[in-house]
Amino acid sequence: MVIEFPSIKESLVKAFHLEKLEELMKNAEKIFFAILHKSHWFPMIVHVTEKEIYIVDPLQNDTTFYDGIIHLLTHARIARKFMALEIAMSKLADPFNYASFLNENKLGKETEVQGVQTERPLVRITRAASRKASNSKLLILDLNGVLRPDSLAWGWYNKLKAVRDALKQWNRVVFGNVSSKVAEAEQELKQTEAEYDLVRSEESKIHLHEARARYNRALSIECEFWHQKAGIKWLQAGDANTAFFHSWVRQRRNSNFISRIRKEEGGWHEDLQEIKNSAISYFSDLFASNRQVQPLTELPFEVPRVTQEDNEIMKQLPTMEEIHEVVFGMDTQSAPGPDGFGAGFFQSCWDMVKDDLLMAIQDFFQGMEQPRSWSHSMVVLIPKVDGASHWREFRPLSLCNVSSKVVSKILAVRISKLLPKLISPWQTGFVPGRGIVDNVLLAQELILDLDRRLIDPNLILKLDMEKAYDRADWSFLLFLLRQYGFEEVVVDLLFRTFSNTWFSILVNGEPTGFVKSYQGVRQGDPLSPVLFLFVADFLGRGLQRLFDSKDSRYFVSAGSKVPYLAFADDMIIFTRCSQDALVSLKDFLQLYQSCSGQKVNIAKSAFYASARVTDTQRTLVSTTLGYQCQGFPFRYLGVPLIRGRVTCAAFDALLGKVLQPPKAVLLRLGRVCNAFLWDTSIDSKRTHWAAWDKWKLRERASIWAEFMHVKYVRGGHPLLVSVDRPSPFWRRLVEVRGFAEGNIRWCLGEGLVDFWQDRWCTDVPLASLVPGPKSHRLVGEFFLSDGWDEQWLRRLLLGHLVSKVMELRIFPNMQDQMIWAASPSGSFTVSSAWDVLRSTHNRSVVDSLVWSSVVPLKVSFLAWRLLRGWLPLDDLLQGRGLRSKCYCCGLAPETGHHLFVSGPLASRVWRHFSCRFGLVVQGSGVASRLSCWLLSHRFVSQNHIRVILPLLILWFIWKGRNKARFEGVSMSSDQFGKVKGKLVQLRAFPWAKPTGQAVKLNTDASVVRGRSSGGGVVRSAEGNLVFAFYKEFGEKDALSSEALALLEGLRYCQDSNLTGVIAEVDSSTLVHLVSSKMTSSWPLCNTIRHIRSLVAKLGVSLVHTFREANAVADALASSDLRADARFLSEIALPSKVRTLLQLDRLSTPYVRVCTVSG
Repeated sequence: MVIEFPSIKESLVKAFHLEKLEELMKNAEKIFFAILHKSHWFPMIVHVTEKEIYIVDPLQNDTTFYDGIIHLLTHARIARKFMALEIAMSKLADPFNYASFLNENKLGKETEVQGVQTERPLVRITRAASRKASNSKLLILDLNGVLRPDSLAWGWYNKLKAVRDALKQWNRVVFGNVSSKVAEAEQELKQTEAEYDLVRSEESKIHLHEARARYNRALSIECEFWHQKAGIKWLQAGDANTAFFHSWVRQRRNSNFISRIRKEEGGWHEDLQEIKNSAISYFSDLFASNRQVQPLTELPFEVPRVTQEDNEIMKQLPTMEEIHEVVFGMDTQSAPGPDGFGAGFFQSCWDMVKDDLLMAIQDFFQGMEQPRSWSHSMVVLIPKVDGASHWREFRPLSLCNVSSKVVSKILAVRISKLLPKLISPWQTGFVPGRGIVDNVLLAQELILDLDRRLIDPNLILKLDMEKAYDRADWSFLLFLLRQYGFEEVVVDLLFRTFSNTWFSILVNGEPTGFVKSYQGVRQGDPLSPVLFLFVADFLGRGLQRLFDSKDSRYFVSAGSKVPYLAFADDMIIFTRCSQDALVSLKDFLQLYQSCSGQKVNIAKSAFYASARVTDTQRTLVSTTLGYQCQGFPFRYLGVPLIRGRVTCAAFDALLGKVLQPPKAVLLRLGRVCNAFLWDTSIDSKRTHWAAWDKWKLRERASIWAEFMHVKYVRGGHPLLVSVDRPSPFWRRLVEVRGFAEGNIRWCLGEGLVDFWQDRWCTDVPLASLVPGPKSHRLVGEFFLSDGWDEQWLRRLLLGHLVSKVMELRIFPNMQDQMIWAASPSGSFTVSSAWDVLRSTHNRSVVDSLVWSSVVPLKVSFLAWRLLRGWLPLDDLLQGRGLRSKCYCCGLAPETGHHLFVSGPLASRVWRHFSCRFGLVVQGSGVASRLSCWLLSHRFVSQNHIRVILPLLILWFIWKGRNKARFEGVSMSSDQFGKVKGKLVQLRAFPWAKPTGQAVKLNTDASVVRGRSSGGGVVRSAEGNLVFAFYKEFGEKDALSSEALALLEGLRYCQDSNLTGVIAEVDSSTLVHLVSSKMTSSWPLCNTIRHIRSLVAKLGVSLVHTFREANAVADALASSDLRADARFLSEIALPSKVRTLLQLDRLSTPYVRVCTVSG
């Protein structure tokens, strides 16, 4: 019997073949495989037990053909019956002699079956005794169509492997030892400097500059080398402190070194090889599917289902843009996988690798299996506790190859968009739009009702799941995915992603073992937390159904009912202390564990009882569930949950994450910050520079806010609600609600916003503009099928307000969108709320310079301390009995003014750079010196080198002072004279004509003295005018004017029934806002929503172009015609616009002057 499998490139394995394979496996203890691969036969034997398949390869060690057979045997349908697969790469592991089997059973020299010729037998029926098993069957698989070592995925792997081998050779021969290169460059520089001192010729000067450049390059490489080794991500720029990074690497290696591990039976493994073998044994067992699971045939409750459109999106081939977004969204400093290629390699070499990567990933989406070189990952063991001595006290994190991670990330991004409608609202982990703070705040609010007087008191349970990610059962996960409506092709795509996983464990920096995983989702894979949510949601929805009855539901005085709160596997349950509720809960948890592979860690789980719980009831909980009773406060998601009054002890482990701490906690936080300012230990005495209680924190929630709305607002407006017995959190909200509402605007959709109280039309509520009493109205009540109900509006509002309302476009099929006016992006951020809420003063020009976004924070922080007199200079330390001495000259006492402004070294440095930039620096203090630089008319922008340079001068003076004081290196002004120049580069940008029947729309805007206008032009493929326009917009900012100009152009295209429109604008921000579906500021959001609607309706392709290639639209926008105009012929256009139109028609390029670092 011969079973052929078509190429997976063309289609998945057909059900017909799978049925035959299942039928053959049904009653067989052994199946003899003969693998045909590249015209060679590889005999194999497969042992089939109740749940496991063991493949033994006795004749050779070439493993290239394994992936094909693995795909067949781990396909979704087969895997439901056989969930474990072990490959033994060893010599004869069975008493049966394969060689003799082949020799004894030759059928002849040649046998032809379906065009395949070979001298080996294809089918041979032999006596049962000769096969050592009466129910064995012989099966032959032709894998020439299934496994393709020349496939795109294998080709990609081979290219990476060739590059890696070449880089190893280059690193050894060319790059060399980093430290040795630095020493060689330093020695060369010293020798060149000596030669220059002897002969000061132009040639020796050039050699000196070249030697300095090589030395700086070597130092930069050394810094980057140790920076990557250290894995520290907060370095932005500044000093290349390789000693610091080197010491950090040593510290990390020491802390992660495993010198011994405890045996399960007692005693210790202390030999390095024993430790490695123990690790392999433990994690092989952890990732093995050796537990019996109880399969489900149907769910005990209903779940949401994805649509056909969702399935189509999930299985469509990834595009180049999609892969580019994933690759460039990765951290370049993150650790690479086993292949050694990190995200930085892919980003730096994108143009070279993108096509091969695209084809390889699309190959996988079309059905090809990932080679093990892709799915292989390194497991890094992170200690969960200090002095970890058991393997269970380490958290295994996977370092995945970027190739595999890109596939996982694409699927994770796609499926994440579906999670809000699939996953229960009380599960906030990894669901877009939900946050961890929801759980903490809502749990704290629910604790207020814990001590209610009830017959069956309230009860809180905290579950701890043991190795939750690693124990997830694959068959259960596949079952759930199908129940949520995912098609078989999508399920197979996901299954092939997370099931084809191989691990090597990093033990003391050395890869150990090669372990196949048969269960669980690997931590470190972007897809894993998303898939685990389906497992956790089964538990959550079961609890929700379980607590539908009033007897088992947690009682709250007001607000929505909350059965549980979860962040991935971290869960707290809210129920009642009744025997029926506890028994039902226990039964369901047992069902969940038996079918999912999960295990509740009873020793670490706990319950928190009401103060009204009796000893009998407390015993009932302990005996029924096995959990221990614990008291408050307890930590949930790293935050202490408190019953009653807030005390200092609750914040012992949470000094940096405080919502409303007592004064004593503020003082302790102050000590930490003061220690940092002084660079001393927390316990030693120090001078206090500033008070911490001037700094505040503001945060926002979502499901917690919904709960509070139901509990306190109750259908009213938040500004008008009054509560008799508010919780501490509600009192805090009342304190800031005036501030919050004043910064909230609404972008209208279906109109479910308050007509009078919400700010949806103007910057103030309409109630404040219209006198008299108002009845409660929603904006949507004023919608008609074709627009606004103008007659009703005129009965309620003044004429100018009606005009404002009528200008707004209605989108009744879309949701209303809340806009945070204090943020330029329209999205709420803590920093924007902080800027508005805090006690502010008029920000000085010096502060604007110091805290520039382009200046490294440590440089800004130094200048900030200097301006406030908070640097520990000698003049401030004289009171402690220390002698003052200036390290720049050794004569005068060290003061801030002398060191940074008036001293001989500082004076030379300031004079040098002032002359360099043609400045006349006035003022004697640091602040006046900085102001002089900032207010110079020569400056062009905040990120110009001349604006940043004063801060860098202060920074390097401080560095030089510290080297002189602590290392004995004398200060010299020559250290400050190295300024990078800029090279001028010219680039040409012509306007590109559209092709075929397409037309191109170009728009631009102009804002002059607060008055904005816009212009646009539509041209054919020949560059001829279709139409052009000019329009006044009144007082608008630049981005709003750009958007209005584009909207006006799209409206003209719609009115003219144009198709195949390509729209070009020179605002990359506008293109990003329209294409990314991001929130924008108010009222710009209304314009953006209208643009998106027209882009989708007309099928417009919106792209960015450079300003030079948008010259016609720019000239139209700045024409200053004083009246709106539309042009249908070129002769009516302004003369300048006509000239530019002719130049574009001739494809005459425009030139841009660019600067590059030199």
